[in-house]
Amino acid sequence: MQINAIQIILQIVNFAVLVTVLTKFLYKPILKILEGRAQRIQEGLEAAEKSLEERAAVEEKKQEILIKTERQAAEILDQARIEAKAAAKDIVAAAKNDAQEAVEKEYQILQSKIKDEELKIRQNIAELISKTTTTVLQGALTESAHRQIINSQINKLGNLKS
Repeated sequence: MQINAIQIILQIVNFAVLVTVLTKFLYKPILKILEGRAQRIQEGLEAAEKSLEERAAVEEKKQEILIKTERQAAEILDQARIEAKAAAKDIVAAAKNDAQEAVEKEYQILQSKIKDEELKIRQNIAELISKTTTTVLQGALTESAHRQIINSQINKLGNLKS
């Protein structure tokens, strides 16, 4: 077997042309695609990291807002309790005043009724005394008749008091 130098040179030239064509038309576009894909993956990873950082920041801010809101709610609740206690005291005081006024009004009404009844009793006593005096003076009464009139008048007075 003989080695043909021309054939080897043609084979080397053929191989060089094939490598040049493949490099230019196939290898470089594939490398560009792979670099573009690697770049997009890197950008996606950076965006994911940024998104995670933003999410952590949002979560932290959410916790701060939640704590602040809970604090405000507690303050509002405490203020409402204080106001409710003050309102309750005011309501109780007003109710006591109203009750005291009602009691005083009823007391005055009762006092007025007692005075009216005393006046009526005094008028009845005056009438009884007048009748007794008239009866005694109209005729000479015996002592037993006199005692009977006095006892009946005392009984009438006793009935009026009851």
